[in-house]
Amino acid sequence: MPSPVDRQPTATRRGVLRGAAGAVAGVAAVSRRTAGQTPPTATPTVMTQNVYVGVDLFDLVDADSTAALLLTLGRFLDQLDPDRYAARARGIAASITTAQPDVVALQEVTQIEQLGEEERETIVDMRSQIQSALAVQDLSYEIAAQTATADLTLPTLGDQAGLRVANRDVLLVQEDHSTANVMTGTYDATASVAIPDSDRTFSIERGYAAADVTVEDATFTAISTHFEASSRSTRETQATELLELVPTDRPVVLAGDFNSGPGTTTDAYTQLTDRFEDPFATLHPNEDAFTCCQAGNLENEQSQLEKRVDTILSDGDMQPTAVRRVGHRRKDRITFDSEAGPVELWPSDHAGVVATFEMETQDGQTPTATPTTTPTPVSNTQTATESDASPETTNTTPITDTVDSDDGNGPGFGVISALGAVGGLGYALRRRLGRNE
Repeated sequence: MPSPVDRQPTATRRGVLRGAAGAVAGVAAVSRRTAGQTPPTATPTVMTQNVYVGVDLFDLVDADSTAALLLTLGRFLDQLDPDRYAARARGIAASITTAQPDVVALQEVTQIEQLGEEERETIVDMRSQIQSALAVQDLSYEIAAQTATADLTLPTLGDQAGLRVANRDVLLVQEDHSTANVMTGTYDATASVAIPDSDRTFSIERGYAAADVTVEDATFTAISTHFEASSRSTRETQATELLELVPTDRPVVLAGDFNSGPGTTTDAYTQLTDRFEDPFATLHPNEDAFTCCQAGNLENEQSQLEKRVDTILSDGDMQPTAVRRVGHRRKDRITFDSEAGPVELWPSDHAGVVATFEMETQDGQTPTATPTTTPTPVSNTQTATESDASPETTNTTPITDTVDSDDGNGPGFGVISALGAVGGLGYALRRRLGRNE
């Protein structure tokens, strides 16, 4: 039996909240507010979800040679099936459809393209697949901001083609809400992974995507972010950078996978909660509310969530009124028709988190300028494709830190980037995609 905090809301909960806020706002429009009257309020809802790159990469870090690395990789490639990703996208969209948040923060949003001499074919695009699945439910979310934290072309062997593998942090906003002051980038602090049979290392970049969002005449800054999993010191520095970036003159919501939280390595979480409020800690202090992690192949029948690293945090005039997890119950699993027959999968190895806030509206309020505090200046390059709706900033001069083992959520997408340097991933993945044709 689910705990009260995780029980699905009734279909009318969100409508009731919006209706109540609209009624109050209507009264305020008829007569001027007088001293002592309750000001009109808005009730924005925010969701965060780590989409998951799709394979368990822990063992790849332990590989001590290129041969061992590629052997381990081969066991994972059967999971890199486009139809499998499409099914997972529908599962994540189902959670969004149920919650109907105003803002959705996504991390590890994967795109894989097969490149040819004259054209390229998109094999996996989780961002577009999630948006398409939402459109089927008559829900339209626009890309307010996105950041490419890894975007590289992997060589294949024996021909001139290759694979483009991209990972993004994305901020989606319901299309009827206005946005302004988009801010995207990657953190200066990065971890580095040693490349087997080489004296080289590859930097693992993490980033953020932010925008000011106006909901029911109330404006706040929403930020989607993903901290490093494999290095505690890197995570701490990324938290410091984020705190320097966020504005101090308006309400702010941080939503993401911080790879830190109560009961885990709490360094970054403690830094953030010195300023920001954790709705789960406020409203449900006795709930574990674990969000990580299911099995790497997502096929475990019983949930294996054992730590809370995905969080929504608020600052300023934003009072949390409700918070819950999504995508963590057995009935949230989706069915994938594999070559061997139907397989039940979790949509992601992470549960999502949904939080609703109450905040005062301001008649005629407009988003203020972005904060003047910025991270250490770096050289940035802008990358964009015809499928990209907003600019993506990729840091080209990262400050690296070596990976140190702790209880974070492993290396995530960064190890795929490292594998690109040895040239084996492109070849193996291409063979896998060829079997799907």
